[in-house]
Amino acid sequence: MKTLMSEQVIEDLKDYMINTKGFILLCGKNGRGKSYAAMKIYEKFSLFKLPAHDHDISWFINQADLNIAYAETNEKFGSSMELLKQACKTELLILDDLGTRVPSPAFMDFIYAIIDKRWNERNKKGTIITTNLDSSRIRKDFGDAIFSRIASGRNYLVTGDDRRFTELAF
Repeated sequence: MKTLMSEQVIEDLKDYMINTKGFILLCGKNGRGKSYAAMKIYEKFSLFKLPAHDHDISWFINQADLNIAYAETNEKFGSSMELLKQACKTELLILDDLGTRVPSPAFMDFIYAIIDKRWNERNKKGTIITTNLDSSRIRKDFGDAIFSRIASGRNYLVTGDDRRFTELAF
């Protein structure tokens, strides 16, 4: 696992912005710039693949919003298959803040399905996951099957000062 500041992660992943394939795992404490780095990659990738911000091309979503979308589609349609298809067909999926909440068993199965399908397509599609969890905690909360897939690509420990506290002068 490389240890870098968020700006260094962006620089290190310039090739990934053009040829997005495989898994990227960005770990680190709150406020270190993981989501910022992922968003910059998302913005650059979307510019290369116009039209920008088309969910067929790229999709940036955090775990909490995905959980809400999952619950709403299950309630409305009795199934989350359309949401699963969307998450699997996009060329670049960024799943932000994995592990901010411990998922329900049903949502855990849903996350596993997304990660497994994207792992099987890793030579064609890109997946970036940001998390505050370290590897042992990911294994504990999400299991070895999910961990081995998301840790199969490039892994970064994003370090530095908490930008939010610094910007707020704490």
